[in-house]
Amino acid sequence: MNERSLHSSLAGFEVVESNDRFDIGLDPSQAVMVMRRKPVGSFNALDVVMMLRGVTPLMDDPAHWGVLFDSREAIGRSDSDFEHESRRMRTYLLETFARLAILVRSAAGVMQVRRLSTKLHDERLGVFREPARARAFAAGRVRSNADPSA
Repeated sequence: MNERSLHSSLAGFEVVESNDRFDIGLDPSQAVMVMRRKPVGSFNALDVVMMLRGVTPLMDDPAHWGVLFDSREAIGRSDSDFEHESRRMRTYLLETFARLAILVRSAAGVMQVRRLSTKLHDERLGVFREPARARAFAAGRVRSNADPSA
């Protein structure tokens, strides 16, 4: 995967927050926030929530926005701390935003998201390997979270 395809999730978004673990961009025309996970270290869900609370005032109503969480650069983990923090972060995202599209690099990533998600029956959560489809889901242009490439 080349540098261009990794960062394509940020194309058309105004980057409003960037730190050592995440880039966050907004596209008000589609009411979509993109969170691009960087390939550095671990994260704490509370830190992510605090960071997002600094960004949500830039949105008219976060409950009408979708999130595209691009995890393709993240270093794969499956330890219990990671799983706990991932669940906490997903819970916050689904409580705060209208839809959550999780973009993964591989079929193993799809399986891990599905294994860790207690809300897969929730039509507001989708896991994708195709960036355009994930973006369309986050924007509410595609209702089905069934990604043919997953």
